[in-house]
Amino acid sequence: MDLSFLPPELQARGISIGNEIAWPACIARDLVAHFEGANLAILGVEILLVEGTPRVWGWSEYEVEFDGDWAKYVRETCARARAELRKEIPRDALVQMTVAELPTSR
Repeated sequence: MDLSFLPPELQARGISIGNEIAWPACIARDLVAHFEGANLAILGVEILLVEGTPRVWGWSEYEVEFDGDWAKYVRETCARARAELRKEIPRDALVQMTVAELPTSR
């Protein structure tokens, strides 16, 4: 996914883990605002601890049904992601977010 819509300072703080990007937990809420502003839905949040090999510490379990209104779907998924990120997270954790763009018809 092209992340050029993110400010350079947020792009620079991303950490490649395999074929995904994770960010320090301390900036994750800022990322949600940028994803929402770019009209991206956040399908899930995964919290990683990096002690040598990254391992999953926790993940979101929310599910938002898409009813055809993409703007509403983006708002609802981003609100759920924000709620997840308000939970207690280890200070040195990394956060991965699974995002989706508006589906295009062919």
